[in-house]
Amino acid sequence: MVYQNSVISLHLKGHQGNVYDLEWNKNEGGEGWRLLSCGADCTARVWNDSNDVVLPHPAYVYSARFGESDARVVTGCFDQLIRLWELNSSSPRLISTYVQHRAPINSLCWDSHGRLFSGDAKGSICVWNSTISGLHFEKILNESSEEYRNETPINCLCFHPSGGRLLVHYRGSKMCLLEPKSGLKLISYSGIYNPRLRLASSISPCGGYVISGSEDGSVHWFDLERGDLVAVTTLATSTIDPVMAVAFHPTCHAIALCSLSSECCLSVLEF
Repeated sequence: MVYQNSVISLHLKGHQGNVYDLEWNKNEGGEGWRLLSCGADCTARVWNDSNDVVLPHPAYVYSARFGESDARVVTGCFDQLIRLWELNSSSPRLISTYVQHRAPINSLCWDSHGRLFSGDAKGSICVWNSTISGLHFEKILNESSEEYRNETPINCLCFHPSGGRLLVHYRGSKMCLLEPKSGLKLISYSGIYNPRLRLASSISPCGGYVISGSEDGSVHWFDLERGDLVAVTTLATSTIDPVMAVAFHPTCHAIALCSLSSECCLSVLEF
């Protein structure tokens, strides 16, 4: 569902199961808008005004991202493989598959230098260099961390708007900010309740705040530089349901929340 001022402007039909990840294209030189989705029906899909392009997989697809241009897509799958796809006018082409992870891949993100970071369900963060020919494995970023040794699942990865720091959301109620070259842990954030589900946190466009949902139905706001919890918001519902994902509007002072609540599955709050 695509909403415009609280009204559904587009209803994109195609997936046959849960949708796990979404991303708008950010390439201003591309041909109109594109939306990338992936889900439990073992597909990733690229949507535009007229149709959708289907990228078939052998297992659940948990994360998908456009490449440096709309012409490429990278996907992370339950089968522990990263796949790089090329889109063209006729049919998509699988460029290559990459074997490095030892667990399902939960999150993908690019830095400003064209490097791909991938996080899995056993706590590994892999770093990949991107070239015309494909992806090349560089290193495991967090190999010296306690979370890596304990195989703590990674829920999501998110870069600071400046590109210089990486937010890592581990399952088990742990979030931290890493230096993306050395893997050094800079700041930790605590207070959310997240023992079980794959929640997704976010950094504000101004770079000043970290925000995350919680399995107890609350939303937590942290000062990014100090790590302090500055606010807690609770959705006005009769039941306590996990807040699964949060996303800032890129220019307006608003944030969207996705909840498992049947009363209030999608909320927009003033920031």
